[in-house]
Amino acid sequence: MTRLVLCLLITAWPCLALDDAPNWVLEGNAPWQARDSQAEWVFKNQLWIGGGWFQSYAEPPRDVWSSGDGTAWKQVEQNAPWLHSDLPMNITFADKLWIMGGWYKGRLPGHSASNQVWASSDGLKWKQITANAEWSPRLAGGLVEHRGRLWMLGGTENYYFGDDASLKSDVWSSADGKEWKQETAKAAWAPRGYHQAVTLNDKIYILGGGSYTPGYHARNDVWSSSDGINWTCETESAPWEPRLWFSAAVYRGRMWVLGGWSKEKDNFGDVWHSADGKNWQRFETKTCWKARHEHSAFVFQDKLWVAGGHARPLSNEVWSLSLPQSWKPVADAQSLPVITLPVRVHLMQSDSIKAMHTTLTEADVKRIMGKVNKVWSQAGIQFEIESIGPTAAVALKTEMRLKPEFNRVHAMIPKDRLSGSAIDVCYVKEIAPNGFYYGEPIVVKDTAKLKEVIGGLDEPLPRVTSHEIGHALGLKHRQDKTNLMQSGTTGFTLNEQEISTARARARQYLIEHQGQE
Repeated sequence: MTRLVLCLLITAWPCLALDDAPNWVLEGNAPWQARDSQAEWVFKNQLWIGGGWFQSYAEPPRDVWSSGDGTAWKQVEQNAPWLHSDLPMNITFADKLWIMGGWYKGRLPGHSASNQVWASSDGLKWKQITANAEWSPRLAGGLVEHRGRLWMLGGTENYYFGDDASLKSDVWSSADGKEWKQETAKAAWAPRGYHQAVTLNDKIYILGGGSYTPGYHARNDVWSSSDGINWTCETESAPWEPRLWFSAAVYRGRMWVLGGWSKEKDNFGDVWHSADGKNWQRFETKTCWKARHEHSAFVFQDKLWVAGGHARPLSNEVWSLSLPQSWKPVADAQSLPVITLPVRVHLMQSDSIKAMHTTLTEADVKRIMGKVNKVWSQAGIQFEIESIGPTAAVALKTEMRLKPEFNRVHAMIPKDRLSGSAIDVCYVKEIAPNGFYYGEPIVVKDTAKLKEVIGGLDEPLPRVTSHEIGHALGLKHRQDKTNLMQSGTTGFTLNEQEISTARARARQYLIEHQGQE
């Protein structure tokens, strides 16, 4: 009977080709000075940016630029009348550009937040709609259009010198930007700034955010509301890391989270999307912009765009991503029929060869496989443990002692103990690589070590096991440090092609080994 047995090995395989998949395209470097935290708009078939941040000990810029193609930019205004252009709230509404709130003068004396509201029909001439909106002066809040009204959501009243009391969770709406109505003084979501707000399917969504200083914290929760008053927590912990200073957009019927920053991880360069705020998928491409925070995100000319941001150093790059209108993501894991594969775990034992004697326990294996199942849940594949138990290593024959290590280890695994209907996983103590993959007997060492990457798994063994399961399910190495099939790192994500390939191989396995159709 044919067996599918995993030997855990991190060795060189050809990279999975992504040449035919959508990719980010660098459109060029804009002529405006590299910056972050700027306002951004799409207006009259043009991309627009305004203001932003150069450094903490300087007044923020007040220039306004536009572009019809993301490559050629024109300076529309050098010194707009609004001062608070660092982390303002901005939107296109009622055929005008709008900018409101924001921070002025960084850490310099005279710094302040604003509750001014400005609008312009051409980006050159600006009118102050109100000098003192009903909501308190603030920056880094959410601003969306919903059911014909502007909606202001949370923010912080102080950038560098505030505390938790500076954070807001109030919600305001306005039909004209001048008169504002408080919809709720305290929404169900925790007070925050540096979050994002988007609208999708007649709902407002609040994403992530938190506080920068002095009481830093970051979130990755998602909330939704159809009326701005009653809120539902879609998830307390999205699969993207907690973060501040990220960007968000709605494109191809889904909300997108792009980049950002956290104190623990620094800049992020990941891209995620969701149709409902609850179920998220990571979007991976062969080419992407460098990790960054406080960049602009636009949807323009049927593309998703990223511009500027702090990429260590500040950037003036402009990138675009074009997905065909027929594009559909792989089905959310929650909607995929779950494929369950059986696993037998062998804890190798040897009194004479210490390297073959694992010290893992049954509790360790259950923990490891629990995390393996979390990794593979993104593909709708789960692994059910049939048995966990000690397996005595076979004495090594004299003629095998000078053979390569993988041959010696292979020879010490008793073949009569391997299953013909389940995946066999064997753990040992110490071998040169983290493991071996033969296509029959398994070996993985319980002392595996990996290079940590942003957002990776918190321990090596579940990742090594998951990685080699990927090989057994037809996946090859792909050298992108955040994904599961990268060599020697803690990354765990799969792209759509990998999910499709793995599910097809898993179904084939069930047909071949258990007669399941």
